[in-house]
Amino acid sequence: WKFHNVKVRQDTHHLDHDIEQCSKDSRHHRCCGRIDVRQAWHRDKAGKRHLGPPKNGEEREVPLPPRLVQDLTTLWGTIAEEDYLFVGTKGGPLNGDFFRKKWFGPAAKKHGLTGATVHMLRHTCASLLIRIGTPITTVSAILGHSGVEITLKTYAHFYVEDSFAAMTKLSDHIDSYTE
Repeated sequence: WKFHNVKVRQDTHHLDHDIEQCSKDSRHHRCCGRIDVRQAWHRDKAGKRHLGPPKNGEEREVPLPPRLVQDLTTLWGTIAEEDYLFVGTKGGPLNGDFFRKKWFGPAAKKHGLTGATVHMLRHTCASLLIRIGTPITTVSAILGHSGVEITLKTYAHFYVEDSFAAMTKLSDHIDSYTE
């Protein structure tokens, strides 16, 4: 999914992504949200963009952190219901190539991130989720992988440090019974 394809219309035939507020419960202090990915932009052989089914042809839900829900809700208050949330210079849906060249590339360069790509943000998200102890099944679901095998194949190297930490905990546990 790509945020630059968000269309705000509630009509399911025109809806690319829809953000819904999750209900609050005792485990969450702030409200999260989600995007329902129902369509995605594709390029045909001639290079023309068109809407079609998402990758693998399956709709999916992508959870959003509370901060992003806040920011998107604020943005939605500034546009008409039938407008795209992120638009190009002519008011149509923002072209991913244009976004990368005009905004992302220069911003990354300004912050010394040479060679950075938008896709790296996805890897960063996954890496941080793993680092904070998110179960691999949850990381896999957030990324939209068809199975945890794909996630593990891509991110297994992040678990090396966890292995050392686990062995230290095991050693400490054993020592507590033998001292």
